[in-house]
Formats: sequence, structure tokens, C-alpha cells
Amino acid sequence: MEDELQMIPLQKYLQRRGLGTKRAVRDWIQTGRVRVDGMVVTRFAEPLNPQSVVSLDGNPIEESAPRTTYLLHKPKKHLSQLEDEGERLGLGRYLPEEAPIVFPVGRLDYNSEGALLLTNDGLLARRILHPDWALPKRYGIKIRGHLDEDDPGLARCREGMTVGGTTYLPADVEIVVHRTRSTWVHMVIREGKNRQLRRMCAANRHQIVKLRRLAIGPVELGDLKPRCVRPLDPAEEASLYEALSLPIPDDIHGWGHGVPMAMESDQSTSLR
Repeated sequence: MEDELQMIPLQKYLQRRGLGTKRAVRDWIQTGRVRVDGMVVTRFAEPLNPQSVVSLDGNPIEESAPRTTYLLHKPKKHLSQLEDEGERLGLGRYLPEEAPIVFPVGRLDYNSEGALLLTNDGLLARRILHPDWALPKRYGIKIRGHLDEDDPGLARCREGMTVGGTTYLPADVEIVVHRTRSTWVHMVIREGKNRQLRRMCAANRHQIVKLRRLAIGPVELGDLKPRCVRPLDPAEEASLYEALSLPIPDDIHGWGHGVPMAMESDQSTSLR
């Protein structure tokens, strides 16, 4: 779950700007007409981040897309990026074609699922990712076997622990469902170190059956199904900005409207 800003290839950036056909865009790049941050770029897949300045024939491509933040339910067996890598699927297929350019904020590991934010607001993304802001993220974890509240492994998670030389801050831990052969636990963490919860659980000999992110700060996954995406509503956006001590943009009530939902699956976000 290592948090980082994701990239988008130059060619796709230009195509989504509606500046020309795929063939025309590739020709511009190949012939050196496109610059990124002042440098000629001839690679179709040159990665861009939200701060990249792109120009065509010396003319900057203006940022015309509205400020937008989406919530996506990342399914298992998917990368936390827009593009595919070989046979491993990315998430770009679940965004509607008319969606503005957005970037995943952080990541969930390949075998995890749940809430993932995508935005074109670079400052918002950096605040979400920066550990100094300690934005809480809540996870539902299905662990094999029956656990009690006084389980020593859960106690270590609550106290903070060191695994393989990496120190993890204390987590809020609550048992929410007891089953005969499994236990659902909610954990809230305020950092995003790589595979943090999986490493903590493994060190405590807790076998994870399922790991799902349920909330990012005030933004709740709720009943959003895997492979579905929705724009944040104004109240969610305002709460998110407030949680990160950011001024609420004047146009926040116009954000994200009219974006259709992506393909649904028949799965549910309920604890199963």
C-alpha cells in the first residue's frame, strides 16, 4: 500500500485533451513537436505527473479540465495505476472515456481491494500522501481463525511494532465480526508504508484471507461495488479538504457532476 503519485503516458494525455487523432498525436511526438518541462520528448509512453508542463509547437497546452476527484473500488488482481503491465490489469478501463485526466493517489497492493482516490488536484494528492498530515485510512481485514480482543498480535498492532527493521505506528484495532473459522477486524492506520498491514499481520502469525480499504479520511467506500467509480459529492470533498487543512475551492459545488459510473460487477462490498 505504498503511497505515491501515479503517472500517465504522454500519448494518452494528449489524446484525452482531444487535440487530435491517435495517429496525429503519435506523429507530433515522433517529430519532436512536443516538449515536456521544456525538453523535447519522443517517447509515446513518457510518464507525466500532475505538475508536468506540456507544450505543442512551443505553445503550452492549457489545463482546461475541471478539478475532479473520483472514488474507485479497486478490485483484487489489479494494479493501482491506469495502465496495464503485460497481463496484469490497470484501472484506466474503469474510467469513462470523457473523464478528465486523473491520477491514482497512492496504491493498494495487487491482491488487495477497496477505496482508491483519483484526482487531478496535485496539492490535494500530496497532502493525502504526506505522513505529516496523518490522514486516517480504515481497512477491513478478514483473518483466518478465531481472534479475541486480548489477542497478543492485535495488542502489538495497537502498541506499534517493528518488522524487519521498519517501525509502524500504533493502529486502531477493533474486532467487528466473529465467525467460526475467521475474524473480521477493522484497522485504522495513519501512514502508508509498503504492504504495511500484510507485514504486521504476518509478523503476528495472522493469515489474511481478504484485505479491503473501507475509508480514506472522511471518504467512505460504502456500497460502491468493485470496478465501479463515482465522483465525490460536494460534502465529501469539503470534508476531505478540511481534514487536510486545505482551503475549500470556490468551485467545489460544481466538481465531478455528470460523470457516468463505470462497469459494475455482481460483487458486494459487504463483509463476507
